[in-house]
Amino acid sequence: MISKERQQEFWERCGLTYTKDRDKTLTWYDSEENFVDFGYPDIDLNNLFKYAVPKARDYSENNALQVVEFLWQGVNISNQVECNVVFDNEEFCGRDEDPATALFRALDEAL
Repeated sequence: MISKERQQEFWERCGLTYTKDRDKTLTWYDSEENFVDFGYPDIDLNNLFKYAVPKARDYSENNALQVVEFLWQGVNISNQVECNVVFDNEEFCGRDEDPATALFRALDEAL
């Protein structure tokens, strides 16, 4: 499980901002101040490719995302998915049973 603190730091590195209301509920916005989500943005492939991948490309030297690959070991070996992300010939890897969480872990390392 990914801690709320780690999620918050990750989404902030992706350019999202938040406000807190009186009940301490977070409301997230993108860089153009469009509403994104309450609480924390979902860790799903849509949000990761919409917010995190472009930000990771900004950090790369050549603005080049070379590879995003998902590898499954097979049901008899492991339920985990390995996600490899390559920017500027540097590889970042994340693993989890959920492909989106594996991608989150790889991008978290890259950012």
